[in-house]
Amino acid sequence: PLASPNVLYIGDSLFADLVDAKRGFGWTTAAVTPEVRYEIDLQAQSQFTNAQTVIELLLHTLKEVQVLLGNGLRSDHDIAMIDRMERMVSLWREEQNQLLGNPFGSVFRAKYTPSLFAHSLRRYCDLYMCNISALRHYSPQHRFYPDDTRLLSHEIQKAGPECWDFEEIIDTN
Repeated sequence: PLASPNVLYIGDSLFADLVDAKRGFGWTTAAVTPEVRYEIDLQAQSQFTNAQTVIELLLHTLKEVQVLLGNGLRSDHDIAMIDRMERMVSLWREEQNQLLGNPFGSVFRAKYTPSLFAHSLRRYCDLYMCNISALRHYSPQHRFYPDDTRLLSHEIQKAGPECWDFEEIIDTN
C-alpha cells in the first residue's frame, strides 16, 4: 500500500512535498538541502570550532558558578561577573555568525536558536543531506536510526537538571 514507512521519499522542498509525504502517507522522508555542505565545511574550520569550544566552556562555567552560589540572593559582584560572562558568550556567538558570511545567518538558526526551518526539518524528515549522492556511502539495505527528537530538557537525561525539581528526581530514581 501507499501508506507505508517502507517507502523512502526524497525531496528538495520541505513544505511543497516532504511534509505531505510524511503526514499523508507516513513515508520515511529524506531532504536534499544544499546549505548543509556549506555549514559542514564551516564547522570544520578551526575558527568556528574554537569559538564553539569557548562558548561551551563559558556556558558550563556559568552553570557551575550558579550552582556554587546556591539559591540565595546574588551580590552585586556576583551579578556583574555573570553579566560579563554572558556578554563574552554573546561576542563569541557573534563571531560565529560573522563566519557564516551572510547577514541573515544560517537557514538552520535564527540567531542562536534553531530556526522554524530547522524545527520543521527535524519534525518531517528522517534524514537530510546536501545532495543525493551522499547516499552512495550506504548499502541499499542500510537502516537509519534518527537522533532522539525530544526537545524539552526534562525529556533528555544528559541535558542536566538545570530547571528540574531536585527532590522529584531523587524520589523517582
